[in-house]
Amino acid sequence: MPNNIVLKQQGLFSKQRRFETRDDRYLFVRMQGVKQMQDYQLDLVALDPESRFRITIAWPWLTAAAAAILLLLLIIVIVPGLFNVKLAGYALPVTLGLSLAAFISLLIGFAKSSFERVFVARNTGYPLVRLLINNPDKKSFRTFTKQLKALINEVYEKVPVDDQQRLAGEIKMLRRLVGHNVLTSQDYEKLKLQLMSRSGTG
Repeated sequence: MPNNIVLKQQGLFSKQRRFETRDDRYLFVRMQGVKQMQDYQLDLVALDPESRFRITIAWPWLTAAAAAILLLLLIIVIVPGLFNVKLAGYALPVTLGLSLAAFISLLIGFAKSSFERVFVARNTGYPLVRLLINNPDKKSFRTFTKQLKALINEVYEKVPVDDQQRLAGEIKMLRRLVGHNVLTSQDYEKLKLQLMSRSGTG
């Protein structure tokens, strides 16, 4: 197993993702967009080696597109029957505006939606590593996910800690992630209670 495995991904709107293992124990993640950047570290012991397929849909944009299309249909159907010829003249620019809004919303909605392979926290199932499927290419993606899975299993077997220590370590890691805006304080409290109840200290 190589000491460091790296995957760089380029999403739409200049959003970049970089994943790199270091010291045969940690995964460093960088999520960089136009307006913000997330830079955080994950302990491989706390990750579930079995990744999950997930579709992320940009519902707000697709909902806006659906609303614009609905208004457009209403105008096309209703305006000729309810408005006189003078007022109906305004229907053309409104129709063009709604058509443009619907098109742009659909375009952004599809662009912001994605197909991902997700690695989650071992004991809580919270998604921590989000990989764009077959990005930058199918070979690089499959090689990285296969090596990452093997490394997670290897670290889990080699690190000499018991279940209580693993749960405590996951709580500590999740607490750090709040400061990096990876999860909210509310989510952290819920996950902490879940882990404490499993450890018998809740």
